[in-house]
Amino acid sequence: MFALFVIAILSIGTTVLWQQLHSNLEQSRTAWRQEMAFQLAEAGLNQGIAELRAQGSGYSGVSDAPLGPGTFTLIVSPGETPGTFEMTSTGVLDYAAYRHEMATLSASVTIGPDGRVSAYAYRKVLRGSSP
Repeated sequence: MFALFVIAILSIGTTVLWQQLHSNLEQSRTAWRQEMAFQLAEAGLNQGIAELRAQGSGYSGVSDAPLGPGTFTLIVSPGETPGTFEMTSTGVLDYAAYRHEMATLSASVTIGPDGRVSAYAYRKVLRGSSP
């Protein structure tokens, strides 16, 4: 009878431990997917800065640019003052084994006539799952 009691307690303990490990693993996977989507969105902003420095104010962005395990979409519009641009970049992690994650960054950038970036600031960061 005592052996059955010990086996039952060990079984319950093992089940609880297994569930905790599974939960921690899923949280780690979710954090990784969200970080990858954020990095894709940030790469879009960096691409936008590089293109604005190379092409000037004629650059308006790119749609569904592939990069690593996902894509980014970048929208660039002129700001209120010359050399200032508003950018919105959305990174979408398209990793077949997992649900899709996305992150959207909005930023303002000021590029001087010499091509130097004199101001660069995020204004909004949104994270979530893509539809």
